[in-house]
Amino acid sequence: MVRILLLRIALIVAASAVLAQPADAQRRGRRANRSSAPAKPRAEVGGHFGYNFDFDQTVVGAQIALPFGKSIEFYPSADYYTGSGSPDWAVNADLRLRPPRVSQAWYMGGGVNLLFSGSDNQTNANVFGGLESREGAIRPYFELRWIIGDGTALQLVGGLNFGMK
Repeated sequence: MVRILLLRIALIVAASAVLAQPADAQRRGRRANRSSAPAKPRAEVGGHFGYNFDFDQTVVGAQIALPFGKSIEFYPSADYYTGSGSPDWAVNADLRLRPPRVSQAWYMGGGVNLLFSGSDNQTNANVFGGLESREGAIRPYFELRWIIGDGTALQLVGGLNFGMK
């Protein structure tokens, strides 16, 4: 029941983001500001909460984004899974890419996932995609992550990132 509800929410958020178009005033503002220098990417730190569909568990975690340039970031994160019967925690070492667009709200990436549960540790690959607000110091986001390997799983998280100066 919870799994279906979260999947529906994820599809609605994704569809809304894909179908959203900038308002006329936003387009005019972009044309007027073209002469200004582009904002330098800033490091971010944040937290998230979500659900892992395959483990049937909630997940809480934290992440940091360290930009290498305008479109690529080192994106390590850690997750703690609640309840019994699932891995206790996981660490991800990823690269996050932003498409070369003005808003750069969409991102995607991949990397290595390490699942830890007592003495049973697993190394997996993961791929993910998400949508993050790029305005302001506090940036809400949603992310769908697919962990591929012995611990194959799909998880949806949402959270807040805080821009660092």
